[in-house]
Amino acid sequence: MTFRLADPDALYRITVAVDVPAEDGLERRECVVLFRLIPRPEAAAALLEGDEAYLRAAVGGWEGIADHDGAKLEFTDENLVKLAGISYFARAVQEEHERFLLGLPGKTSRQPSATGGTAPAPATQ
Repeated sequence: MTFRLADPDALYRITVAVDVPAEDGLERRECVVLFRLIPRPEAAAALLEGDEAYLRAAVGGWEGIADHDGAKLEFTDENLVKLAGISYFARAVQEEHERFLLGLPGKTSRQPSATGGTAPAPATQ
């Protein structure tokens, strides 16, 4: 069996758990974020530039995100900037992306791989 590296140009569908402020404390919600497989030094440099720079480097799309009124948020530059400004969202994405880059299991379950283990599933482009 040959060890095969992940496609560096693919987007990877990862479920991200976000603890959202609610009336009675925090409420855990989930969304799917399409992560880019970027080198860790690039991720570290983006993190030093701030949440917006990190999300621009790490995120190639998302699914299942809506505003406070329930309207779907499309993946646009304007919405990326908006979400980068929401600390609890940016933190959750950064933490999950770091686990993804390190090959560590995430807070939420990942799709089964062809070998029977768990691994991120590439997104369809």
